Amino acid sequence: MPKILDMDASQIQEDLGFCDYLTEGLMVNLIHNVGENGFDIKENKFIGDISFLNEVIRGILYRQMGYMHPIQSFIEFIVETKQEDNKIKTNIDLNKLDNIINIIDNGKEDDTS
Repeated sequence: MPKILDMDASQIQEDLGFCDYLTEGLMVNLIHNVGENGFDIKENKFIGDISFLNEVIRGILYRQMGYMHPIQSFIEFIVETKQEDNKIKTNIDLNKLDNIINIIDNGKEDDTS
């Protein structure tokens, strides 16, 4: 990850604002495209899913500019990238995601308060 050295607050604010603006534009285009293709973009679960995707995109852009975002740790946990034969290969470990969900679900069941 690139180190941020000697950056002033206004530069950081400008960089993060740029990432936020780009994220918003990407999401508006995505939502518009999905809606034009017949999906219900007003459905509660869709809105929640899009909100999650919005944070993933924001985290990706922040990382590219050298800034931290909490979603980056989650991405690093479930996504493996490696280089083989001059190609970058990725693997999303959905078993890790299932394990996290099971731990959370089990914690909810144990909560009797």
